[in-house]
Amino acid sequence: MDPTDAAHVMQTPEEYADFLSGMSFDKRIEMINSFRCAELQGAEELRVLSETTDDPDLAKKFARHAADEEKHGAYFGEIMQRLGVEPFDPPDEPDHITIGGRLIVDTLNDIEEILPTRGETVGLDRVIPILTLFQAVESRALVSFEAHRRTFEAADPVIAERIGEIIADESHHAAYVRTLLDQWAAEGWADEVKAAQEATDAREGKAREWAAERLEAERLRDAGALPAS
Repeated sequence: MDPTDAAHVMQTPEEYADFLSGMSFDKRIEMINSFRCAELQGAEELRVLSETTDDPDLAKKFARHAADEEKHGAYFGEIMQRLGVEPFDPPDEPDHITIGGRLIVDTLNDIEEILPTRGETVGLDRVIPILTLFQAVESRALVSFEAHRRTFEAADPVIAERIGEIIADESHHAAYVRTLLDQWAAEGWADEVKAAQEATDAREGKAREWAAERLEAERLRDAGALPAS
């Protein structure tokens, strides 16, 4: 199977790292650039959330989180430059290399659709669905980033170390968001937390359906039943 087949579903860093080992340099660059763009998009969304939540403590948390994501975007840009490539704007409709990549981009776009508008003031009923989506993004990113870190350990330890710093931050983000969601569920928001999680799970299910369709199309093309794309 073509190692750039978008239908691949990687659940562990080990599986993902093995997948990356067969990928071309250009495709790796595309992935790293997509990480850079996703970090910057997530940062902007968190900035909006920090400015619209009615809880001052949450506002501070979200602002710190946004600053981390901005830093990560800069780090991925530096990694690209170290590899000899300048950061670039992604295509409007990228051909996602992995289901994980599609989930990250689609989930960030879903967040944008339900994000408050600057000037609004919102409570937990609006915050919970957004943070649940961010939790899904962070979890996916941790698998992807760790796989990339492993593939750079021997080739470029400096890059591997930088990605390790990003992973440490993302691990903290995933932990604090999970703690908040569990806390709110125990404080009377259990139905809202459950509904948000179910909606997020449904999004992943749809992405897996997309992956299965993509895989079947690749199989039919390999068998000569469909024209090459």
